[in-house]
Amino acid sequence: MATVTFASAEELTNALSQLSEQARNAVSRIDRGETDDERVVTISAQFAPALEAADRTALAPSPDDVRTECARRLMETYGARDTDHLTRLINDGVREAVRLLRIGEANWTADQTSRAAELEMAEAYVDAMDAASKALRAMQPIPADYADDVHWPDALTG
Repeated sequence: MATVTFASAEELTNALSQLSEQARNAVSRIDRGETDDERVVTISAQFAPALEAADRTALAPSPDDVRTECARRLMETYGARDTDHLTRLINDGVREAVRLLRIGEANWTADQTSRAAELEMAEAYVDAMDAASKALRAMQPIPADYADDVHWPDALTG
């Protein structure tokens, strides 16, 4: 084990946000230092160099940063100009799904059956994006690489 000292809790949060999840999980304790603001982190010696090297001034991502990234990815997937247009596209899809339900699946044409499948895929993708966004926002701290593809579901194909 190794210890790394930070001048403040904010510096510590900023540095931790830049570490991998595995490195963050290697932190065994966080104690107050010699001053009320100072924090002393006990971490596995393997990850101490990365924690020491982290930029202490780079602000940790906020929940709003994650929401913005989620919206950006959805807008890119659906070709929306902005968040208002994205909302409109999603609402149009919901209205279309309601119309299909009113017709009844037994009465659908082949095109309507295909469209219903597309709408279901879109709903599943939006739900997966929402779940990924919520999971990232729940992390303390939010990882600096929150916008990396590894944190998000694959975009719709087809």
